[in-house]
Formats: sequence, structure tokens, C-alpha cells
Amino acid sequence: MNDLSGLLWVLVIGSAIWVGFDAQQLGVKAGVLGGGMADIGPAGWFFVVLLLWIIGFPAYLATRPKYVALAHGASVAVGGAAQSAGAGWHPDPMKRHEHRYWDGAHWTEHVSDAGVPSTDPL
Repeated sequence: MNDLSGLLWVLVIGSAIWVGFDAQQLGVKAGVLGGGMADIGPAGWFFVVLLLWIIGFPAYLATRPKYVALAHGASVAVGGAAQSAGAGWHPDPMKRHEHRYWDGAHWTEHVSDAGVPSTDPL
């Protein structure tokens, strides 16, 4: 029985750490989903998964596709309204460069690698 409870703790702590890092990497910020209980930042997700794993981990997995879409500049429907990632530098969805500039509606030819801006025709 001790081995099973130890394994459960490793699972809970490990998944909480993964969720925190994953949310940070995706650029999750509180308020980007238009409100609600799941509209929290990476630290919030970490603690929700750590303290309420049975609810928090599935909730993060269900919400994650919206964060991925926003990270790639797509619009997502949130509460009946479309939300999109704000204009700015985001990971290049074409994976040809580190970052590509999203003007709020379209990907531009402006790219950046190692902090050096350049252009890349789409």
C-alpha cells in the first residue's frame, strides 16, 4: 500500500510541475480566456493541479487546446466571443524561425532568431 501512495504522490507532483512549465511555455496569462475559473496563469494552474489534482489536471488538459491556439495566433471562441492572441512576437508557427510577428490578424514576414530581426516571405 505504501508503494501505491508514493506512486500517487509522484504522479500528482510530477503532473503539477509539467502543467506549470507547459502553461509558462505556451504564454498562458490570467484573463486571456475572458474570465471564468480556468482563466488563470501558470502559477495558478500549478497550485490547482497540485491541490485539486482529480479536477485540476483534467481541467487543464481540456483548456490546453485553447492556449495552444492562442499561442499560434489563432482565434478561439470563448464565451460566445472570439479571442485572439494580441499583436506581438510569438513562436513561429511555420517553425522556420524562433519568432514571427503577429499583427493581431495575420502573420507577417517579420521574424527573429536569437533576438536578431529579419524578414522571411510567407
